[in-house]
Amino acid sequence: MRVTVGRIFSHMRGSTMKLSTFVLAALACTVVMTGCGENKSISDVFKFKGSQSRPTGEAPKPGEWPFRPIAMRVHPFTSLTIDETTGQAVLEVRIELLDQLGDVAKGVGDFRFELYQSEMTASRVGQETQLQVWEAPMSTLEQNRMHWDAITRTYSFRLHVTHPPMGDKKYKLTVQFNDADGNRLRAEAPTPISRSSSESN
Repeated sequence: MRVTVGRIFSHMRGSTMKLSTFVLAALACTVVMTGCGENKSISDVFKFKGSQSRPTGEAPKPGEWPFRPIAMRVHPFTSLTIDETTGQAVLEVRIELLDQLGDVAKGVGDFRFELYQSEMTASRVGQETQLQVWEAPMSTLEQNRMHWDAITRTYSFRLHVTHPPMGDKKYKLTVQFNDADGNRLRAEAPTPISRSSSESN
């Protein structure tokens, strides 16, 4: 039986189209992260394990830059580290800004960090005390370059804590970002305590 070259290429094209359709369907399932047929709102995209953040910005209006940050979250690498040798404490903060698609974005504006201590005694449980506040401008290219971590795609800050935290307390970090257009984003997350030692062996 003779098989023409044209029929072979026609068969190959048909197989390729079927494979492409399958791949595209698989990618579509991956995008929604939990399977096909389940609709995801923008708030679902912004959920992030290890933080208590929420999208507070409004989506860009027609004509505005479509990829400006409209949400912010505290990355779980954020921690409060105490050097047991020196007693000094440093708050290692990592922040993600997100656009309306849920992708990481860069921003121009100012960050404000507030560290709170929660009381754990029975008589004062739930009460919070503000321990320290830091301001971090992010309005120039140099400031963006200095704090941007290309590996984790987060803004990174090392904030020195004046009064070392105590182990029997709980701590919470609240972050505020005001962009150049006056839009304000807020996020907060419990801040775990880790310990290290600068003493050389």
